[in-house]
Amino acid sequence: MELIMQKDTKQLANGKMNPGEMSLSDPVRSLRKCDLGGVIFGCTHATIAECHVNQLFGLPSNHINYVRNIEEGLPLFLFNYIDRKMYGLYVAAGPGQLNINPYAWTDGGSEKTPFPAQVAIRIKSSCHPLEEAEYKRVIFDNYYDPLKFFFELDHAQTRSLTALFKPSQNPINLRPPPAIFSLREATKKPQNSRHEKRDEAKDVELRQSDEETISDWEVLAESGSSNSNFNSNESSSNGDTWEDKREKGRVLVTVRKMAASCQSRDPSSSRGVGLVEASTSRESTCLIGGLGSYENGISARHELLQTIWELRKHITDLESKQVESARLTARLRETMEQSHNKISSLRSRIRRLESMLQASASSCTPDPPAASYTQAASSCTSKDGDNCCPLQLFVEQCLGSDNVIYLVGGNNGTKFLPDFDSFSPSLDVLTPLRSMSSPKSYVAVAALDGIIYVAGGYDGSWFDTVECYDRTKDEWTLQPSLTCEKGCHSGVSVDGKIYVLGGKNFSDYFSKVDMLDPLLGKWIDYIPMLEQRSTFGAAALNGAIYAVGGYDGTKYLSTGERLDMREPYWKKIPDMKTIRGCHSLAVLNDKLYAVGGYDGETAISSVESYDPRMMRWVMEEPMKCARGYLATAVVGTSLYAIGGVITDNDLILDTVECYRDGSGWTNTGLKAMGRRCCSAIAL
Repeated sequence: MELIMQKDTKQLANGKMNPGEMSLSDPVRSLRKCDLGGVIFGCTHATIAECHVNQLFGLPSNHINYVRNIEEGLPLFLFNYIDRKMYGLYVAAGPGQLNINPYAWTDGGSEKTPFPAQVAIRIKSSCHPLEEAEYKRVIFDNYYDPLKFFFELDHAQTRSLTALFKPSQNPINLRPPPAIFSLREATKKPQNSRHEKRDEAKDVELRQSDEETISDWEVLAESGSSNSNFNSNESSSNGDTWEDKREKGRVLVTVRKMAASCQSRDPSSSRGVGLVEASTSRESTCLIGGLGSYENGISARHELLQTIWELRKHITDLESKQVESARLTARLRETMEQSHNKISSLRSRIRRLESMLQASASSCTPDPPAASYTQAASSCTSKDGDNCCPLQLFVEQCLGSDNVIYLVGGNNGTKFLPDFDSFSPSLDVLTPLRSMSSPKSYVAVAALDGIIYVAGGYDGSWFDTVECYDRTKDEWTLQPSLTCEKGCHSGVSVDGKIYVLGGKNFSDYFSKVDMLDPLLGKWIDYIPMLEQRSTFGAAALNGAIYAVGGYDGTKYLSTGERLDMREPYWKKIPDMKTIRGCHSLAVLNDKLYAVGGYDGETAISSVESYDPRMMRWVMEEPMKCARGYLATAVVGTSLYAIGGVITDNDLILDTVECYRDGSGWTNTGLKAMGRRCCSAIAL
């Protein structure tokens, strides 16, 4: 059996390009999909509310190449072109694509959207926006102009940018600031200076010529001023609509310019110009007065949308809690029925056994004292030192004990195993349960709500399948597959979710983390670890995930890292005193125990403990036997080291050692499990 499956990994291009080597007309960095860690989208004061209400971000069509690389769960950010603030935190609710809403950010759907490269989003956390001075140092490499930068972020930039955001107690405000009257300049009286009129005409020509060379940044920024004036169908007192007022404003500006031009050629026409100016002033006054009611309507509309958005969020939360409550209620009802049946069966067995004991006692000894059975029971002890009696042993053998360890798959020295068994250390009894769908080893195992999940693995080829075992029904159920085939990885459960960390396959070593939310029924890419790791130890302690040691494709590791679920990134912890992989990591008395493994040369028996409060590793008493690829499980106050391999001669072990704090390691002499290196879990 190949014990240490190693393969050199290829160096991956990090996808980071030097802005100095890129054409400034190219708005993208062209990061590969695997290197894309996040994307920045644009907005203005006028469009940010629509982005939040519709939960949709967009960019011009020439950004679609990397927007298509967005997958559900990818971190997103929103940049305001007007105040140059960065908003967060958002994640993609689906893949990026063209024209999710082909009429978004337009005048009531009257034309096609100028931002068709779109992605649906959801708000991950309401945070205070960042000033440019704060985020510029994080994405400095993306700046190709003093005021312009590429929107694609690699993983390192995404982690650093996410860390800058500070949570806000207030939800994101969906109300935009008051619109700026874009026709204000039309109400100004024309200047009497001929030079100023000529300059004004030249400015018009320059603006017309500039329209042909306008960039994406100007397109996005200008959308703010244009969108701030749409969606109004109110009529003024004389029956004019808002569109009529806008058209009238444009006509008045044109008439004023024509009059000014005529005045420059014929001074006698100044009286006519004065009449035009007076008319223009009156019309402009009406126009501005109508704008006030328009802005009030817009403000009320956005306030209503804000309320609707909050109600939808509350309804969604209530629905999810109702589904979870119904599921828990059904499970409790089923558990109560099973417990009732088990208790009834136990009572009948106890009555039958008591009658047998009384008959036996009466036939052997006349009139035995009533305390004799109690004394005999108190004198009987189990292998763990707990008081027991023949009746208790009989009940445990018939009904099984709750203090069992579940052994998953593995190898017995001749073949890979599909076996799934419960092992009772107190009775030294191995009970076969329903087998998995196929033989496999190097699997990731985790338990959630009494359900055991087994992910990935290896039997000569790598698996991406996931299945779960229900103890109450003794049956396996297929779950959504992993995002890729792999093994030699680790599994943990935290806060109602399953996490599969690291691992390897024939071509790659992974630092990625996959998360399964049973309510969603799908695997989601989560925050990757700082290092690639396979055959390493992982465990959950006090709401945090720890990953320690392992093999990264070139060397064995002594490093460790920690992910607090309240923080968006992994942090390093102190290194172990011993390099080790193929070991096991267990939690006992609020400490992590790294047990056995392989140091790159031979199997080791050493054990280290890590106390998160002290933040240091301490060498503990070593095991009696060196072993790698072992399984560990904690039952009560005892830590069991089960099976494994002596890598010097590939010998599969059949021994079980037990560790108790204060008394060290002992050989248990348990033999029921036989020779096996496997995964194990105790519920």
